[in-house]
Amino acid sequence: MSEVKIRRSKTQLSHRVEQSTKPRALGLLKGKMWISKDFDAPLPDDLLDLFEGKSELDLSAEGEF
Repeated sequence: MSEVKIRRSKTQLSHRVEQSTKPRALGLLKGKMWISKDFDAPLPDDLLDLFEGKSELDLSAEGEF
C-alpha cells in the first residue's frame, strides 16, 4: 500500500492512500436482501414535491405521515 501526500510549506493539503487491489468476493449478500421490481418507478407527485422542497409535510395530524 502506498501513500501520497501533497503539502504546501508545512500545511498538508491532501492525503491519499491507495486501496487494495484484492478482488472482491461476489455474492456475499445473496439471499440477504432484495430489490423491488418497481424500485425505479416514478414517485407520486405529493412525495416528489416533498423531496424537491415544493411542499412541506404536515405533522399536525397524529398517527399519520
